[in-house]
Amino acid sequence: MTAGLLCPVSSTRPRRLIGVVSRRTARNLVAQEQKLDCSTAHEPAGDYDMHLVWRFQQGDLSAFEQLVESHKQSVINYAARTIGDPTEAEDIAQRAFVRVFSALGRFRFQAKFSSWLFAITRNLCLNELRRRARHRTEPLEHDNDGE
Repeated sequence: MTAGLLCPVSSTRPRRLIGVVSRRTARNLVAQEQKLDCSTAHEPAGDYDMHLVWRFQQGDLSAFEQLVESHKQSVINYAARTIGDPTEAEDIAQRAFVRVFSALGRFRFQAKFSSWLFAITRNLCLNELRRRARHRTEPLEHDNDGE
């Protein structure tokens, strides 16, 4: 039986690393945790994102809020550029974060969080563009003579 990996930055109660990860990935994550101080904002974004994902997997919902705040505007901008509609881009961003929330417990730390987030956003944008192509709408033409 293997011992659970302990969080080096946990306060008083050690927590187990949740999720199916390889031993090497788990060791790398623990090494990153040992270098990372949660209170510093000068850490590289990728490392801090991984730390927040790890905290979320431990049950810390505020970590997800921080992920949303740090990536919200870039996801909205990406969606707006892709589909060309800023209002619909906000809806797509919201759907992307809902999907992230439901799947983040299964995140495997094999890629950067932002890459995973933007892949989800890209897929939602492509789905929207396909939907638009299937359901084309044409504006109603107005007569100038009042009829």
